[in-house]
Amino acid sequence: MADSNFDMRQHRETYDTVMKLTGYTVLGLLIIVLGLAFGVVAKMGWSVIVAMFVALVALTIAAAVRR
Repeated sequence: MADSNFDMRQHRETYDTVMKLTGYTVLGLLIIVLGLAFGVVAKMGWSVIVAMFVALVALTIAAAVRR
């Protein structure tokens, strides 16, 4: 049975949160893929791997602050 007390505002807030999480996840995966491509495949060394780690930390901090 359907609940007659459906809260549309809460539904939209949950949807917005899930979409933000999806966006941050896609950005994080893109950073990882590009970091591995440049660091391992292109043999650019550890500096790219360190830059990838720094970018992931920055993305995490940005996601936490922007809630």
